[in-house]
Amino acid sequence: MSTSPIVYVIDDDPVVCETIRGMLRTVGLSVESYGGSAEFLADFDPDQPGCVVCDLRMPGMGGLELQRELANRKSDTPIIFVTGHAEVSVAVEALKRGAFDFLEKPIGAQHLLETVRQAIIEDGRRRAGRARRTVLSGRLSTLTPREREVLEHVVAGRSSRNIAEQLGLTEKTVELHRSRVNKKMMVRNAVELVRLMEEVGTGKP
Repeated sequence: MSTSPIVYVIDDDPVVCETIRGMLRTVGLSVESYGGSAEFLADFDPDQPGCVVCDLRMPGMGGLELQRELANRKSDTPIIFVTGHAEVSVAVEALKRGAFDFLEKPIGAQHLLETVRQAIIEDGRRRAGRARRTVLSGRLSTLTPREREVLEHVVAGRSSRNIAEQLGLTEKTVELHRSRVNKKMMVRNAVELVRLMEEVGTGKP
């Protein structure tokens, strides 16, 4: 796996594949091209940064089927579909399913390069978000069951006095647990803790 982004170009037309490949390489991007979805999937590494530029209509597994398969594999690598004018409605449906964008043929070089650039930026943002959520989940795992209970009450907006009444503890004990939670989660106060839990719970990067 390379740490530099790779653009995967998938099209059953070798001329189209080579044209797109050439456009992308003129700006120094690393490109891998495939004649079909199955060939691509055999090589695909979800940990590899980059994006996919894929023809919407191909023999065998088409673009929408590839999109579903990548989703089944828990991959959110950005997909840019290449489509003819008559397929725009299908491409819009692909966008609703999470595709990054679609490009109509004939593809303009500048439009292609800008869309790919934005897709690579989005991929980096998603990966950074996943990495951060992994770190936050690791911090959560260090909490004791009681600390986790207190955290949930804090996030719900309850005061230490309310929490003490709910859990049958003294207010001083609740404050001690809150202090430990803040330390383990690396926050300074309840506001930061709530924001952190929103990240973990909603998947926000």
